[in-house]
Amino acid sequence: MSGSFFFRLILTGLSLLLLGACSDSGYYLQAVKGQYQILSKRQPISELLDDPALSLQQRHKLSRILQIRNFAVTDLALPENDSYCSYVELDQPYPVWNLVATPEFSLKPKTWCFPVAGCVSYRGYFSESDARQLAQKLQAEGYDTLVAGVAAYSTLKWFDDPVLSSFSRWPTPAIARLIFHELAHQQLYLAGDSDFNEAFATSVALAGTRRWLKQQGSDDERRQFQQRLKREATFLTWAERLRQKLEDLYNLKISNAEKRRRKEQFFKTTQEEYQKIKASWNGYRGYDQWVKTLNNARLASLQTYRRLVPAFNALFRKNRQDFTAFYQASKALAAQPAAQRQRQLLALTQQPHLANGAPPMSITLTILCDNSVEPRPGLIGEHGFACHIATTEKQYLFDTGSGLGLLSNAKACGIDLREIDAVLLSHGHWDHCGGLLQLLKLRANQETHVYTHPAAFDHKISCRDGEERDIGAGFSRQEAEEAGAIFHLSSTPVKLPGGLTFSGEIPRTSWQQTDQSLYCQHEGKLIPDPLLDDQSLYLETRAGLSILCGCAHAGIRQIITHALQLSHTENLHALIGGLHLMFTNSEQENLIIKDLQRLNIQLLAASHCTGIKAVSQLINKFGACVTYAAAGRSFQI
Repeated sequence: MSGSFFFRLILTGLSLLLLGACSDSGYYLQAVKGQYQILSKRQPISELLDDPALSLQQRHKLSRILQIRNFAVTDLALPENDSYCSYVELDQPYPVWNLVATPEFSLKPKTWCFPVAGCVSYRGYFSESDARQLAQKLQAEGYDTLVAGVAAYSTLKWFDDPVLSSFSRWPTPAIARLIFHELAHQQLYLAGDSDFNEAFATSVALAGTRRWLKQQGSDDERRQFQQRLKREATFLTWAERLRQKLEDLYNLKISNAEKRRRKEQFFKTTQEEYQKIKASWNGYRGYDQWVKTLNNARLASLQTYRRLVPAFNALFRKNRQDFTAFYQASKALAAQPAAQRQRQLLALTQQPHLANGAPPMSITLTILCDNSVEPRPGLIGEHGFACHIATTEKQYLFDTGSGLGLLSNAKACGIDLREIDAVLLSHGHWDHCGGLLQLLKLRANQETHVYTHPAAFDHKISCRDGEERDIGAGFSRQEAEEAGAIFHLSSTPVKLPGGLTFSGEIPRTSWQQTDQSLYCQHEGKLIPDPLLDDQSLYLETRAGLSILCGCAHAGIRQIITHALQLSHTENLHALIGGLHLMFTNSEQENLIIKDLQRLNIQLLAASHCTGIKAVSQLINKFGACVTYAAAGRSFQI
């Protein structure tokens, strides 16, 4: 929950009660009384440790909490005060319960607004029965509801926050993470920007916990913490997928009765999916209750605020992992106007060398599908493109060809596609997506994360010589998801481990569609396809920036300009893949060649839709650095 908001609500309620101006006096009164009861029960931990009646287990845990609190000051430069130096034994499991309510066919939560404090998408109670009483009333009105306990909230230095029994029995690394998170809110809090606040605090908490574990944690604690983070990432990715699928259902133009039927079936299927995910967790049941009570309200309450975490992680590394310098840089960001602050944070997320550490020494690219093949047994040529990418950290598949030769060509090249970490689809044409279902079948019972643009599943048509032909992916998103795909749809750049950036939409400054036969359906009519889904992959290694294109429908000049801007460089080491030059005229080709001549390019490996004529002209201009990227060919960049 947003504890800071809840505490502002308490202060607002107290003020209104004192002024006699409260129209919801019962609600405010329970909030003020609940806060007072917690504060009145505080006991200094140092005194509790002197109590001979304290069990050895409690003594050990409270002693480590004081060590964590001291570490926060000495090693993380977090505020030095008496927060988390006292203890409160609650007479209930949680200090606060949140009520969230959503309409039957919506994931947008109901909001409650309060004088001065503002509006929020939950209603907090210090009494569980009070929260459930309102939940029952809202259920009678047709809402999905959730009543969930909250283990802790921050008073932002108004009072010294105590350690609560609601979280004191957690594993010690989890306690450290919570304390560092809440103290980070005391270090920096920007009113009105929850995304900023939660991402900043999350970044501090994760970096702080890792440092604490390295210096004071046991091998077992470090191992368990890494397992927890891995489970958490898997679960949150799955939960976000549920949100997307449910939103798609509610947007369908079908009767409410049919939506209700499909919704019920959706949640039944969800339970089965969870059991499959859980099977790899060695008996961990921490999310069981979450899934058992899954409904619209439960999904709406999943406020991860993770969008900006990579930016703060990058800023932390940029400041040499010095917490004091990081706080100063974060405060400077907070002082910027909102629009400028967002631009600077986005710029941080678009710098792979900051977001993912130093660039790798090299990346190996192996062409798996192309119109031509290397003279090697077992390779099949096809009209399509696919490339395997091996970094020091991960393996990826960029496009999947038309479906004719992907699996056999990978086998001939000694590549096991069951070991890849993600699939990147450059756009929604069949010759780049057609092999996906085969790949998913090969990887049965494995999660397959697929990154692409939201428009990749648009209805795409080729109109050539008076004949209309469907040239879309050849399957629906639902079919792919049922086969095991987990889609990540984004129109903005996406950073990936290993020095990769998936470009997002390419700005079209002076772009013209060179292939006049490409159309898509829009509001029931055929229109020229703007191909906004066309994305390329930018790879940064110690050798410099390289670009991998699927079909370059966005225009090779625009793609290069975008890549140079995101990577803050003026040179291009390599350009590989389909360059879509087979439809360009002489004037367009000359402009492209002039651009390439300015870039000190070391490797130009063209394939697929580049065209033999264009490749010949490139060889004439650039000589030995030009080659053809046929299936079976590998490049180390």
